Amino acid sequence: MMSPTITQAGTIAGSILGTASYMSPEQARGKPLDRRSDVWSFGCILYETLAGERAFPGETISDVIAKVIQGEPDWSLLPKSLPPGIRRLLGRCLQKDAEKRIRDIGDARLEMAEALAAPTEAHQGAGAHAAAGGTPRPRKPPRGRLAPRAADGSPASPRRSSPAWWRAESE
Repeated sequence: MMSPTITQAGTIAGSILGTASYMSPEQARGKPLDRRSDVWSFGCILYETLAGERAFPGETISDVIAKVIQGEPDWSLLPKSLPPGIRRLLGRCLQKDAEKRIRDIGDARLEMAEALAAPTEAHQGAGAHAAAGGTPRPRKPPRGRLAPRAADGSPASPRRSSPAWWRAESE
């Protein structure tokens, strides 16, 4: 479903403006907003980038808003090779209670940097294998909607165009 942006000429207290798929619960309810609403939107976009699906899909704008307020993303759609710190970051960005959500995007950036700097079991295993004289296992390129594409639509090199931390490991 396309998620149209709800707009009007100006802002009015209690009105809803924005793209339904990325609205925070407080925005969907017409409550006052602060930086934590932007953190929510970032979490929605990061989830969509990693999972290949919207965090809160729906057939209509009303369906989407209902899921934003009451539903949860399908966490099982996230890549299994995703570092635990990135999963935690997503959970903190998509916390429905704004008081429990990350306060601003700078904190999210720091958490992401820490999560990406921490070695994962999969990466440690590949490094240990290489250190023992073997060659690192090749990675499978992303498939489906998230597979990188060149400007002409042909598959692009995953090593140049996709972040290493979410590419699936070889099985």
